[in-house]
Amino acid sequence: AGVDENARRALINWGGTREEVSRILFEKNSIRIISSMVRRSAFDHVGGFTTNLNGGEDWEFWTRFATKCSIHHIPEPLLLRRLHGKNTVSVQRYVRSVNKLEAWRMLVSSNPHLKKVAGRKRCQLLHQARNAARETGHLAHAALLGLRLQAQRMGLRI
Repeated sequence: AGVDENARRALINWGGTREEVSRILFEKNSIRIISSMVRRSAFDHVGGFTTNLNGGEDWEFWTRFATKCSIHHIPEPLLLRRLHGKNTVSVQRYVRSVNKLEAWRMLVSSNPHLKKVAGRKRCQLLHQARNAARETGHLAHAALLGLRLQAQRMGLRI
């Protein structure tokens, strides 16, 4: 993971309440699944991954996990992440961004403590999805996402 990510992780109060940690991970998930260890019993306790959320499954999982289980953090970087144009993150950017909007809906509907920060996060996700839709030629969906983004900024919901 990059230095910026490690610096962000170091600022998280991992000893905070479960709701506080969950909210922080909802706003900016900084846990990379490849660098984590989870007890099987804890994984099963929270219901595992929501597998139909390609691109949002890890974010949704960690936000949900933090509401039910404690998370501990090792501050030293234990791996490096290599990003390039053929990473899944780059290649499937459009699908992943749309699925993050679905993960957002699921998280907000089942976690009332996230409502205060939900609007700002939705704007961020709509912006990312609109850009990904434009870049991949999904122009009609980009226009719809743009309308939703403008409505969100105006305090409306479409």
